[in-house]
Amino acid sequence: NVNWSYLTGAKIRMEAIATETEVLIGNLSGEFYKFSKLDGKQIWKTLTNGLLNTTPLLTNNILILPDADKKVYFISGDDGKIVNSLLLDGRVKLNPIIKNNLLLLGYENGNLKAYEIK
Repeated sequence: NVNWSYLTGAKIRMEAIATETEVLIGNLSGEFYKFSKLDGKQIWKTLTNGLLNTTPLLTNNILILPDADKKVYFISGDDGKIVNSLLLDGRVKLNPIIKNNLLLLGYENGNLKAYEIK
């Protein structure tokens, strides 16, 4: 049985992130959503004007969300506000990873770059 569904209006190419109570997902129109896992109610929606096809990383209630327009967004998990962004020199194709205060991003051209997190 389907418990709930939500039509985002664009194709979804990224994997969802799920916590115990919420689901986070984005689409190819640059819309990123947070839903209640229980009933599917939209908690918030953020517009990035990008193309979201890489799974973000959730850490300390901040989402690190790459897009195909050479940007990485840092989004508050509480309210969906974009708190910061980075303009990159290429498109990120791998899911972001944080290790020892370094944000690791893998680019489509084969580069792996480590950014210091403060």
